[in-house]
Amino acid sequence: MKKILLYSVIFLPYILFASSNKEFFLQGNAEFFKGNFVQARHYYEQIPHKSSVVWQNIGNCYFNETNFSKAILCWKRAEQNAGLFQYRQLLTYQQHALEKCHCLPENMLLWYGKYALLCLPAMLLYVLLLIAFIYLLVVCYQCINKENKACRKQSLFLTILSIFVLLLLLIMHKKITVQKEAVVMSPNVSLYAGPEMSFHQKTFLPQGCIVQLLQQQTNMSKVTCSYGNGWICTNDIEIV
Repeated sequence: MKKILLYSVIFLPYILFASSNKEFFLQGNAEFFKGNFVQARHYYEQIPHKSSVVWQNIGNCYFNETNFSKAILCWKRAEQNAGLFQYRQLLTYQQHALEKCHCLPENMLLWYGKYALLCLPAMLLYVLLLIAFIYLLVVCYQCINKENKACRKQSLFLTILSIFVLLLLLIMHKKITVQKEAVVMSPNVSLYAGPEMSFHQKTFLPQGCIVQLLQQQTNMSKVTCSYGNGWICTNDIEIV
């Protein structure tokens, strides 16, 4: 795992940074290569406007420091503007970290596999949908030009159906991405049935567990995850 993370840090592009940020980035890479993960993270964290690459590298440092919950948090933040290759790489890293935290990575991967298209970064999803829509329009146009009336009806039905499906995907994607995610930062956090600690304790969430925020109050937050739904202390989580 260390070799994979090291390769990621050294070869991910840094040419998009400003000159001052580039210096911090290169110094962080140099320290990471030496095995000085704390010092490398210190350089990365000095970059004011962190890109997905920077967040990924900070997560890599935390992973090698065996701070797996912090690593997962940074990798989740890197997902927001990640490309397809980096996005898949981040999911793999999170799986390794969740295994170290004794979470349920198989449930996370099952969820991502089931809703893989909806979990893609927004811009990438829109591009894929646009390509599919153009392809359908070309096919329908070819059918319309034919004299066969049955083919014309089928093409019209296909066009309407495709527009409906595309709109449905966009609505579902918006619904999923609007929900905030958080990472459990404390070990063995209690999951309660209600918004107070006096309620029934349903189970414990391990450190590093990824949750979705359903409702947030001052002291308690309602979350859902692979372990179930319930309320946990707000201080025990950190929002992505």
